[in-house]
Amino acid sequence: MMMKICGGALLVAFVTLLIRQLKPEMTMPVTVTGAVILLLAVVGMLAPQIEYINGLWYAEELRGYATPLVKSLGVALVAQTASDLCRDMGENSAASKVEFAGKLEIMLICLPLIDKLLEFARGLLLG
Repeated sequence: MMMKICGGALLVAFVTLLIRQLKPEMTMPVTVTGAVILLLAVVGMLAPQIEYINGLWYAEELRGYATPLVKSLGVALVAQTASDLCRDMGENSAASKVEFAGKLEIMLICLPLIDKLLEFARGLLLG
């Protein structure tokens, strides 16, 4: 599946280059359409993993850990996608701000995990 996605991305890039030379005003719609198609293909690739993640979510021993980890993964994916879109549009400054905001959000989501880890370490050290 990954080879199909890479091939599709290269095809979109090639078509975009050709259209940019022939009809520059059509470059953005072609790029956006190609990106949406590739995103749908990636989502289709993730569909079988949803059941596995769902099992982790409801596992008794992992209940307190799965939620922040899955939320952090979601924030990382959204921030990376938004950052890449900003860079594609030539807005490097906005892209770096989005990445920074994503890192801060992940840190805030993981604070309860850090607290549990420190409690565990404190328990080990103090007996």
